[in-house]
Amino acid sequence: MIGVFQYSTALGWASLIIYILCFFIWLVVWSEIPPGTCHQRSILLR
Repeated sequence: MIGVFQYSTALGWASLIIYILCFFIWLVVWSEIPPGTCHQRSILLR
């Protein structure tokens, strides 16, 4: 029972760390690419 508890806790921490990493990566990408950039580029290409 203790082994299962330790395993589930480690799994929970791993998923939490992965979620936080993905969130930070998403923040960096979103700050690098403003929402209007793609729209302006599509207008320039036309």
